[in-house]
Amino acid sequence: MSGISSSLAFGGKMFSLAITIFFIVSIFRVYKGKPHHIEALDEVTDFLNEKLRPRCKSN
Repeated sequence: MSGISSSLAFGGKMFSLAITIFFIVSIFRVYKGKPHHIEALDEVTDFLNEKLRPRCKSN
């Protein structure tokens, strides 16, 4: 049983590391002015864009 719990802890740490790296890369991309796109959120974005007026990008 201790093998399962230790592998779950390892998996959780690896997931946390991957999410942290993704977050840092995303911050740098947005800071450089590149578009930030997450495909899984497309439907939610489309729904919100229909209900709310998106803010215009200022140049």
